[in-house]
Amino acid sequence: MRCAIISPLLALAGLLVLGTSYAPAADAPAKDSKTATTSANFSGQAGSFADEKITVNGEEREYRLEVPASVDLTKPAAIVFAFHGMGVDNKDHMALTSGLPELAAAHKFILVFPAASAQQIPQGLVKAWALAPTHIPTDLAFFDALLAKLQKQYRIDPNAIFVTGMSNGAYFAHLLGRERSDKIAAVAGHSGELGQEALGLISTGRKFPVMIIHGDADPVFPVENARKMRDVYQAAGHPVTYLELPNWIHEWYNPVDEKIWAFFDSHRLGASPAPAAHS
Repeated sequence: MRCAIISPLLALAGLLVLGTSYAPAADAPAKDSKTATTSANFSGQAGSFADEKITVNGEEREYRLEVPASVDLTKPAAIVFAFHGMGVDNKDHMALTSGLPELAAAHKFILVFPAASAQQIPQGLVKAWALAPTHIPTDLAFFDALLAKLQKQYRIDPNAIFVTGMSNGAYFAHLLGRERSDKIAAVAGHSGELGQEALGLISTGRKFPVMIIHGDADPVFPVENARKMRDVYQAAGHPVTYLELPNWIHEWYNPVDEKIWAFFDSHRLGASPAPAAHS
């Protein structure tokens, strides 16, 4: 079992008051000619692309792209965005510590590990997702532009766009679910927090399905916070699947990977709602 190394700075994630909705950003053009293409060509290839780049609003952002050979590039494919945690975690580390690349190969979906950029918080400069209020629109714009770019390169199933994340990445996945509920079919958050984003959940455009995964021995975010998150989502009318991991701490739990995919696969846009699960 491979486990993530977690920075103490992760305890800062998910503490923002998010009462504002953020409009989708205009698609940013891809600057790297190797991968730029038009929607008519779908010239994307299978492979592992560790150091992909895209320029969004004048800033170069990085991401890791995994397109397993098992994916039939002639047909629409599901896509999963996986957001890493704060501090020492990154797009490459998450690819190694989670079992998501193997999961993508087994279930024939495209996998993306976006990389967080540095932002200033009271404790200093750190690579993280949407912690500084001024950085929230920046990270949302990155997601919008990256999705648009990949939709030009590959045949992406518009009903099968999913997001997951670890810790601070889970917090951002929840935020994306709220802000892009018309595009994102379902959200799976591992060892993260909703924070005060709960204040805006009622006004979300769509009651997207959510999976919450949390260890009951997590020393960074106590499991009580995950239980409250479950209750907030349920009270707001969201379908919730809640998985509490006995004796597990603040690390990615590889045995849950198959459950994440089963959750995603049964919650595509337009599909009949699946019953909630609890454990």
